[in-house]
Amino acid sequence: MAVEFQRAGGSVGVTHTIDIGAAGNARLIVVFMDIEATYGASWQGTCSVDSKGFTQAVLADNPDGAGNHLEMHTIDEAALGSSNGSLQITFTGSGDWAIHVLVFYGVKDDTILDSEIENVVVGDFVEVENVSSNDACLVVMGAGQGGSGSCSGWTSPLTERTDSPPNPVSAVLGSASGIETTGQTNKTYSVTVGSGTYRATGIVAVFEPSGLSILPSGIASAEAHGAPAVRTFKLEGITYDKNGSALGSCHCHLFKDNLDDTLTYIGYALSNSSTGAYIFYVSDDDAQYLVVAWKDDTPHVFDVTDHVLQPVGV
Repeated sequence: MAVEFQRAGGSVGVTHTIDIGAAGNARLIVVFMDIEATYGASWQGTCSVDSKGFTQAVLADNPDGAGNHLEMHTIDEAALGSSNGSLQITFTGSGDWAIHVLVFYGVKDDTILDSEIENVVVGDFVEVENVSSNDACLVVMGAGQGGSGSCSGWTSPLTERTDSPPNPVSAVLGSASGIETTGQTNKTYSVTVGSGTYRATGIVAVFEPSGLSILPSGIASAEAHGAPAVRTFKLEGITYDKNGSALGSCHCHLFKDNLDDTLTYIGYALSNSSTGAYIFYVSDDDAQYLVVAWKDDTPHVFDVTDHVLQPVGV
């Protein structure tokens, strides 16, 4: 599955509400937090959604003068589980922070393939050097500066996702992302952020697409070694009630029929809360699958598909 940017948003303070999407879509949520202050290498708190904690991923702190402190927190599909829809992202820090939230589909997990920081700039041009990636990787960048204004000139293929507003008080925060279709070695990512001779920080991080996670056990990453990319296939459906109307928020479990009276469990998805739609991604299009679904309600409902479902190419 190719990485897809879904949406971004932000707020000033320590909370932001955003649609984190439906379960089963290889989600990754990236949060950038910035404040005009200096805390050294000290994390200023934890980030969570639906009582599930983010990973404290990368930190950049410029200690010069008033300083600038930028943190990146992440959470992936495995940690999100069944959490879906519009939820509040909460940061436990205090002060005049800006919080930027970026939601992606099709990311392997929140393991960072490579990351670099910039934390010594006094000015408005932030360069983050020596970043390497494989083919089809997601690159995200955050940059903060103690001046005012906006961001411009993001290095290709980065596209600005959130800039102004929201910004931390008396400072500027920008965030961007893009897909490197061809792997890069020691690339520099830059952006002009804010204006004037104020302290600035920058973070760049690289994540692998979910297609890499479906390789059979013991086989090295095809992307990393230049071999043909693993093709991904999908199975889509809709959960209905007995009257044929879409029934949302059903727990859906995918199984592979091994054709020997045994099944292999593949994964979980929560159907869309309004449309009932669900989707699974698999690596094998010559196998047969089935879906078991239920919803704890009044009454409790459950059902199973035929065992001959066939995926289609993405």
